[in-house]
Amino acid sequence: GDERPPEPHHPPPPHLLHQPTQRLVNLSVKPQPSAPLGFQANLTPWEVAQVQQAPCMVSNRFAQSAAPRPLPPKFRLSVSAEGPRLVLGPARHQPASMRPPRPQAMRLISGAQPLIQIAGKSSLLPPKVVSAETTSTTTSPEGLDFTVIYLDEVPMPQRPTMPPTMHDREVFVDPFPGEEGSPEMVDWLEMFGEADEVFRIPGQDRGYVVFEDPLSAAKCVAVQAATWSESERAIASQWRLRDAAVHAVYPECLVQLMVGKDGIHINEFSKRMGIRRLHVFRGGSSDKRERGKMGRCHFFVWCTSGQLEKFRHFLKDSLLAAHQEMISLISKAGPCEVMIQGLTPDWSPEDLRTRLSGGYEIQSVTQGERLKKNFALIRFRTSSDARSAAVSLDGTDHLPTDYAGALRCELVCWWNAAVVEEQQEEVSEAKGRESGETFEGFVDGTERPPQGEPGPFCVDRCVFIGNLPIGSSENPLRELLKTLGDVVSVMLLGDFEKSCPGYAW
Repeated sequence: GDERPPEPHHPPPPHLLHQPTQRLVNLSVKPQPSAPLGFQANLTPWEVAQVQQAPCMVSNRFAQSAAPRPLPPKFRLSVSAEGPRLVLGPARHQPASMRPPRPQAMRLISGAQPLIQIAGKSSLLPPKVVSAETTSTTTSPEGLDFTVIYLDEVPMPQRPTMPPTMHDREVFVDPFPGEEGSPEMVDWLEMFGEADEVFRIPGQDRGYVVFEDPLSAAKCVAVQAATWSESERAIASQWRLRDAAVHAVYPECLVQLMVGKDGIHINEFSKRMGIRRLHVFRGGSSDKRERGKMGRCHFFVWCTSGQLEKFRHFLKDSLLAAHQEMISLISKAGPCEVMIQGLTPDWSPEDLRTRLSGGYEIQSVTQGERLKKNFALIRFRTSSDARSAAVSLDGTDHLPTDYAGALRCELVCWWNAAVVEEQQEEVSEAKGRESGETFEGFVDGTERPPQGEPGPFCVDRCVFIGNLPIGSSENPLRELLKTLGDVVSVMLLGDFEKSCPGYAW
């Protein structure tokens, strides 16, 4: 109910509106119980100019809990004896009960774009980035620069040789063939298909393209015009732990292998180097249609040039170690089967065995009598052959197809069981008739242990249990199963909150 008139508005000089320097708009938000709106941030003239340029200051939220309450924001620039100031908070007519109870934990999140803007660039930081936090200073410390490093910028000398999933749509282009909107860029995109999004890394001639159709992305990679986005793979590997329906290339969360559990590795590095602000953004939605739009895996840091150079080396070494660990996990699982989509019905298993060999030893070829989705399940002798063959064939037109002129390949593995489940009707009928095996005989995608030497993944002894109640744990399940026989192992998959997602092996 405070009816005090607003303080006079003083816009900054025009020359401040286009500063070439790239810095973060650093907002020091602190509680001001006596202020009309409850919060304020002291700004430098440069920050005032950036805030005035930011049309994205709409639909912000004050988040203090897992379920943030949306509040209609109100922004006001004013000048007082203390200097320029941005005042923000709920509308004046809102009752006090609607105001954030813990301002020191406040985060500002924009529903469309964040509050922060990079000077001189049209690109804003990806959504869901924390854009204001409580600090003890009102401006960036002297000599500190704000830098964003995307995962695909980090050198990857030992990136695992893995085919994409059939839902991957994002590629990393280095370099772009032209400026955004240029004839060269338009022609380049038309070669492959319609793009949902083109994201150019600020200040660089490389970035990401999210295609509307996964096949367009596969064709782009097949002609070596781009590489598959490691960011998309990292995000998918994280969301697969929460949603089994998410197709993922990697069996474990790549970012967690990089930064350590709960970020222990990156926290130790920041403390050792004296870096006070270092954040990891792991991306957004698990929805395969929205994953590319919701942000990309990146790191943003406030540090000196010397610290930045060491941080880049840290990222390179961490990603190298994570990739080596991932290669070890994939080799241990040993997936040998590849699902190929896009074949014409007139191809027999013998034709496929001859045409698909390419120096790789094929053990079996399975096709359904009714190729509703025109697929084939190819089993190679080794996991290395399976992965290499899938990478070389995906998105190519080496064989006559009726799938828009290109093949799609996806590795069949235990962490991607949905690949086979989507084809369960056709494959189970075909393989059951031809070899007497059931569908469960190949759903895990691992090498079958030698006869007489059943291993921990032996499918003849493994069952899948679904519809477990929330909070299920291993011991009660073991006790229940003991009534049926000896139990070798029980594996429940849990998400980052350590809660059971409802199924186990």
